[in-house]
Amino acid sequence: MFTYLDESGTLTESDGKYFIVATYTVGDSRKITKAFRKWQKIKFPKKLRRQAELKFNDSHIDDKLRLKTLKYFAKQDIRIFYTFLKKKNIPQEYCKKGKVAKTGLLYSEIVRATLELYLPVTESQFTVVRDHRTLKGVTVNKFNEMLKISLLPKLPAKVLFQIQVVDSTGRVVNQKELVHS
Repeated sequence: MFTYLDESGTLTESDGKYFIVATYTVGDSRKITKAFRKWQKIKFPKKLRRQAELKFNDSHIDDKLRLKTLKYFAKQDIRIFYTFLKKKNIPQEYCKKGKVAKTGLLYSEIVRATLELYLPVTESQFTVVRDHRTLKGVTVNKFNEMLKISLLPKLPAKVLFQIQVVDSTGRVVNQKELVHS
């Protein structure tokens, strides 16, 4: 199973009221990609038809098209899970002097909670694909270790657990393989 992860917003108070981590997994990735590209070319404004990544908050996409798109993908073989955090409810242990200071740790915790929504898994592989993101106060290795410590004990024996970091073009930047035995 490949689980794709992305976030919306920032954990600082400067940008919006919420921070969201969303994940999705698909049955047949080629089929879903083809369905999306077809939908994109037919339904989206010309300016957005060839973009590799679409932002749902783009001003060229109206609410009617957003709803139609969500309904279309609800009929596809896609599982979506998300976690959102109202920024004014950030726990104090992540703050210092009234501001969020431990954004890397908080991000790691939100990602962990979101990935646990997939449990239990029956597949022999659980791969998390996330974008390249700088985590304040948490190295990539520490982030991977935190997920490993939390998720591996909850996975069946012999499951290959991987974390892949990709850049904006989809090229793998970092991959960490962890096997639960």
